[in-house]
Amino acid sequence: MDPITALGAAGSVVGIVGFGIQLSHILTTFISNVTSARRDILAIKYQVESTTSVLRGIYEYLAWEVRNLENGGQTFVVFTNQSLHRVKGTADRCLVVFWRVEATISCGRVSDSDEALEKKLKDFNKRLQYYTPESPVEIESDLALDTLRVRDRVRFALQRGKLDDYRDQLQQQKQDLQILLQIVTLAQHQQRSYDGYPPF
Repeated sequence: MDPITALGAAGSVVGIVGFGIQLSHILTTFISNVTSARRDILAIKYQVESTTSVLRGIYEYLAWEVRNLENGGQTFVVFTNQSLHRVKGTADRCLVVFWRVEATISCGRVSDSDEALEKKLKDFNKRLQYYTPESPVEIESDLALDTLRVRDRVRFALQRGKLDDYRDQLQQQKQDLQILLQIVTLAQHQQRSYDGYPPF
């Protein structure tokens, strides 16, 4: 496994985990502002939180791999370059859905055009070149919910259907990540006698 690829995947995942947590807090605030959409927001909030949780689990393995590589240790055979690219690609798709959710609840104050999201993703990946575990790449929300106006609440009612689609997209990405996490866990059980592996 290439250490730079592992470091990039770890940096990407930890940044997205941080943003997922932030988005969950934003959704909680949004629920209190738009009570008519409570069920829809709770459903997407659950998907954001559960996807973030799976990403955090994968990050723990990736962080161990990076530390092991930096200390000259052996790598864990599950994380091949191909699997790292798969993790990174799936994590990036989760991030784009997170951004789309953010844009939907912003009622047009945050752009969700493909071009805008592609640029944000490109900028995020560029910042990953400088990632170190001591200096994670943070993703800040463009949304401030403290100024949610009545007209925004009405406008949101017209966009609620998008959240169902984003919830389904996150469910699919989360399933892909869960399968990878299960493979890693199974491989860990098979190599349990290996010293230095994180405790199960």
